[in-house]
Amino acid sequence: MKDVTDYARKLGYKGDKPILVKDGYVVSPFRQFWPSFCHDLKVQAIKAQIKPGVLVRYDDLSLRSQGEAEVVSVKGNFAVVRWPEGYTSHEHIPSLEIVPEKQGAAA
Repeated sequence: MKDVTDYARKLGYKGDKPILVKDGYVVSPFRQFWPSFCHDLKVQAIKAQIKPGVLVRYDDLSLRSQGEAEVVSVKGNFAVVRWPEGYTSHEHIPSLEIVPEKQGAAA
């Protein structure tokens, strides 16, 4: 059994109990497949940060647009984003990541 609480906290875990993993499953404080647990923490973290005006991009390499887009609105697990080409699309929030603010950018 491995204590992965520190890593889970980096992903956004805020619970008091340690996160223990055995054979690919979280076994304490509840039972869940470890990759699913990590994914859920990442989704919660991005949903807490995503709001209109924030820049996002896809978190994977795909055939979809590789640029950055601005969030126009958020509803549930979806965000309406405006791409540099001028079109908007509805995107599943878990497939997005927040673009870090650039050093020296004008405020």
